[in-house]
Amino acid sequence: GAILKNHTASPGKRGRPAGTTPGIHHCHLLMYTSNDISLRPVTTFAEWLDIEKITNGPAYLQYDPEKPMMTPAQQATFWRDFVETGQFIILGIYDRENSALIGHITAFDFDPPLKTCEIGINVLPPENFGLGIGAAAIPLALGFLKAQWDLASVHMLTHASNIPSQKLFRKCGFKAVEWAEKDEVKMVYQF
Repeated sequence: GAILKNHTASPGKRGRPAGTTPGIHHCHLLMYTSNDISLRPVTTFAEWLDIEKITNGPAYLQYDPEKPMMTPAQQATFWRDFVETGQFIILGIYDRENSALIGHITAFDFDPPLKTCEIGINVLPPENFGLGIGAAAIPLALGFLKAQWDLASVHMLTHASNIPSQKLFRKCGFKAVEWAEKDEVKMVYQF
């Protein structure tokens, strides 16, 4: 199971830890861990750029050649408009043995009245595919999201041909639901 660790730091001038993002300051010091990985919120632009370097790299793009490359200005705008406002929560996945960044989970499209959001996952580099990292990280992310936002459900969307993703989310307790888009599959996790 997941172990919640609370770390301490002194607050910045506005009552949040120095250098953190306003939209996610209340969860900055939380870390969820399993035997092999740790999961924690990405709270600085520099950390997010580390993720972008990996997901925009040639090793990843061979798996998603349609992924548009973001310019530095687009990266800064995305961070300011979506992450700093709390519309996107980015959780870094780190190898506990060497602290290497090995992926991330993004939560977005929060719907407070319905108590739900959407998540997506990237495990990187591709040599880490199939090693159980996603199966360890998704339950940690679900625990984090439930604890921080008291969600009732979380959903994911993937292309119908992305069978490995569907198997991963099914393994983590998600169930397929009817969806209007023929080329997409929607899966939901109910807390």
